[in-house]
Amino acid sequence: MKPIEIEELLEKFYNGETTLNEEQLLKEYFEQETIPEQFSEVKEYFMFVQKEKEMTLDELFDQKLFAAMNEAPSERNSRKVWVYRLSGIAATVMVLVWLGVEIFQPKQVYGTVTDPALAFNETRNALNLIASELNISLKPAERTVQTLDKSLRKVYMIEKWHATFEKTEKMFRIGQNITKENS
Repeated sequence: MKPIEIEELLEKFYNGETTLNEEQLLKEYFEQETIPEQFSEVKEYFMFVQKEKEMTLDELFDQKLFAAMNEAPSERNSRKVWVYRLSGIAATVMVLVWLGVEIFQPKQVYGTVTDPALAFNETRNALNLIASELNISLKPAERTVQTLDKSLRKVYMIEKWHATFEKTEKMFRIGQNITKENS
């Protein structure tokens, strides 16, 4: 199958407009070892769905779950809780000491400028320095926002696929019910 045909089938699939034969074609296509790079994420999704279909719970799952829920908390867990609490208290004390030092430390006193033109120039120079440092600091944030935007677009596509698979599963159940009724 050509990549253009696959893209068209995927678009129909995402919109819930594929037939069972077309869905079977997609499934068989993504079960192949080698597929184009652009479909690698879609292949992973199809493989994930197949694995999820094959998963079953152990017969003793409920018994194990209830046994774990009824167990008393161990002494080790209570020690962990105390370690976490003491760590939190120590961190709080360190922050309070740091704030105390910052607040009560004597500050350096600067002189005042009586000439308005000189004061204006000094203020402008200081603000220009701050603005240039801020511009330099914003570049990594812009890259982070771009990366986050890419990731969110991928998540949106996965949500779209998931919704399509839910529609497909519902249609499959309806088809099974109709087949059972006709049998």
